[in-house]
Amino acid sequence: MVRRLLATDADADEVRARDAHARARGMTGVPTFIIADRHVVPGAQPSELWTQLIDEIAEQIR
Repeated sequence: MVRRLLATDADADEVRARDAHARARGMTGVPTFIIADRHVVPGAQPSELWTQLIDEIAEQIR
């Protein structure tokens, strides 16, 4: 399956669209996490940042 996909450009438009979508949200490297379709968190982060982000999102939901 991988050989078949790499031998053609059948998914090229889909890959380009996903790439553009990610870049429009500030993604420039991996790993990058997009949380709640609003927060972009690049790279490895300390647990304190994740706790703060989760608390902020929980407050918005309440």
